[in-house]
Amino acid sequence: QVNITRNGCGTTKLCMSSVSGCDPSGNSSCFFSSTQLNNTILTVELSGTTLGYVALGLT
Repeated sequence: QVNITRNGCGTTKLCMSSVSGCDPSGNSSCFFSSTQLNNTILTVELSGTTLGYVALGLT
């Protein structure tokens, strides 16, 4: 399991959430995603509680 947090949001990574101020490290009931570009590597983090799966569409 990966520890996903809001650390770096707005400075080193772009963050999106289902509710304002969602912090996945302390609230697993909200949906959270973040992306970070480091040279040619794109890192995507997804967090949320569901009976199915969590997905993010890129265009």
